[in-house]
Amino acid sequence: EIVESQLLEKMVETLNTEVSQKVVTNISQAITWMKSTFFFVRVRKNPHFYGMQGKSEQEMNQYLKDRCMRSLQELRDSNIISFLGDGYGMAPNPASHIMSKHLVPFDVMKRFIELNHDAGPK
Repeated sequence: EIVESQLLEKMVETLNTEVSQKVVTNISQAITWMKSTFFFVRVRKNPHFYGMQGKSEQEMNQYLKDRCMRSLQELRDSNIISFLGDGYGMAPNPASHIMSKHLVPFDVMKRFIELNHDAGPK
């Protein structure tokens, strides 16, 4: 039986962990990391499964780069990570560490961040 990658379903959470642990500290490293994953291997072996049939190597690379960037931007827009002043580097914010350490799904972490600081049972 062939096993396929499920990384796309948890791309944001997985990239956050890489940023939180400082494995990924800039955009170039994020793309290099993506190219080292089982997902990247499987896209090339079975492009049909991932909706990539008929795509050129360049188109596949661009799609993967775009997915990676979109995930990083979602993390930044939610104040989970920060992009550095050069627009190239990135750093984890406290929420990044919490999300990674406790395996908090991205959508749940966004809700936590949106809560008032004094939110709680009354």
